[in-house]
Amino acid sequence: MPAFIMGVGGTSATLQTKSITLNGTYNASSDDADGYSTVTVNVQPSLQTKSITPTTSEQQITADEGYYGLSQVTIDPIPSQYIIPTGTIPITSNGTVDVKNYEYANVNVGGGGGELFQKLLDKSITSVSSSDFGNITSIGDYAFYNCTSLTSIIIPNIITSIGIHAFEGCSGLTSITIPNNITIINNYTFRSCNGINTTVIIPDSVTTIGQYAFAGTGSTISTRMNVTEYRIGSGVTNIQNSAFRYNTQLQSITITATTPPTLGSSALASTGSGPIYVPAASLEAYQAAWGDVASRITAIQ
Repeated sequence: MPAFIMGVGGTSATLQTKSITLNGTYNASSDDADGYSTVTVNVQPSLQTKSITPTTSEQQITADEGYYGLSQVTIDPIPSQYIIPTGTIPITSNGTVDVKNYEYANVNVGGGGGELFQKLLDKSITSVSSSDFGNITSIGDYAFYNCTSLTSIIIPNIITSIGIHAFEGCSGLTSITIPNNITIINNYTFRSCNGINTTVIIPDSVTTIGQYAFAGTGSTISTRMNVTEYRIGSGVTNIQNSAFRYNTQLQSITITATTPPTLGSSALASTGSGPIYVPAASLEAYQAAWGDVASRITAIQ
């Protein structure tokens, strides 16, 4: 039943209906009424919209003071410095290239060894041909380090230097040919290449054989070198510490330098008891200079 109030002289009260959408205190007199018959409340919470710029770290987005929450969050475009690299950029000439927005760089400089570069990215390679080198003239430090799947490599004669550890741990190689223009076989270059089980020829161009250049890491089957013969050219003047250590399967060494090279500590340690052949005219000089292995030194026939 409608509510009413008896006024003076029996006059009925004036009542109104009221719809409210905002919180507050309401007085019927302000609506020229004595009261309300019904009040419909439909107050919506005050929500905020926000625009956010992405960052590289997690963000927690909350409404500012005075708002009940967020009605909409707009994410601005990702700034260029945060763009995730995608796609591949081709590089076909020498120079500096901006690659920050790309996931891959496809290097294919004409004749510049792009094919070799791609193979070096894949440690599961099994072979490298001379054409892969293009016009590259040096093999860098650690270039093929621990590429255990590599079984064959043909190094072209344009290569003039091979870096330290370049082929260390390439246990899958069964033979190696050293180019005629190499002057230094660096430290650890062919260390632990224990799959090589044939003759290794060191050309006349080589003057220095570095520390552990052809060494194993122990005398067991899994750690020793398995080369059967070394033929060392006439240009060698310096064989450094432990250069051939742990070549326990060695049958012979032949060296054609007329002047005995300087022999470092343990250079020929654990290399068996096979003969070391030297020029006949230099026999006594070698026996005097290489006292630790003098009993093995004999003249080339």
